[in-house]
Amino acid sequence: MLILDAYEKEVNAEGDISGKKDFRYPLVLPIVFYDGEGEWTAETNFLQKTEPNDPLYAKYIPTFEYMVVNLNKLSREALLRFGDPLSFMMLIDKIRRPEDMSLLSNIPAGYVQSFSDSLNEGIKKLLVDVITSLLVRADIPREEIDVVTHDIQERRYSEMFNWLEGYSVQETRRQVREEERRVWEEKLQQAETQRQQAEAQRQQAEAQRQQADREKAVLEERIRYLEQAVKEQGLRL
Repeated sequence: MLILDAYEKEVNAEGDISGKKDFRYPLVLPIVFYDGEGEWTAETNFLQKTEPNDPLYAKYIPTFEYMVVNLNKLSREALLRFGDPLSFMMLIDKIRRPEDMSLLSNIPAGYVQSFSDSLNEGIKKLLVDVITSLLVRADIPREEIDVVTHDIQERRYSEMFNWLEGYSVQETRRQVREEERRVWEEKLQQAETQRQQAEAQRQQAEAQRQQADREKAVLEERIRYLEQAVKEQGLRL
């Protein structure tokens, strides 16, 4: 229903087309793209996934099967042959670790350009969101992800993966480890500075308390002296 609703909004951008009597919805083929481990074992017939109902309402229950496409069985070469945005997202989906970035090396010239001209703003945004999500999952450094998504937004598709030239997983990991160590050392230094500040404040508070105790003792001594003087003066009278 969401797909049909989106289709209505798209066609109605040029007027109330869906309200016309001869308006027809396009054929929608339900497909599940599966990239999990093992084989797909769930029921593929929607009717079999619903609770048994009164036969009186049987005709109102949607009955259809969906197609399962196991992405694990599609090779890089097979995906490249499709030459469309969906195959490109499927190719990105195969990247699970930084080592898998080699899948994007040496992509045939014109592969992305072959479908890029037909990308509207909605599909382009979807492409950016999906690619960002998949590359984040693969622990690709954020700066590299930003390069890819920026080139997509600027329609510089042929430049998206130029940064892969000379890309080294080991070097990237070394840099990440160094950055993590630097951040950790900064946090330790900040914690030590805060500890020293807290200790200085404690010592200052202790000094103030001791000074207050000394002043209190002096005051109490003066009070006792005055009380004694008054007492002695009273006896003389």
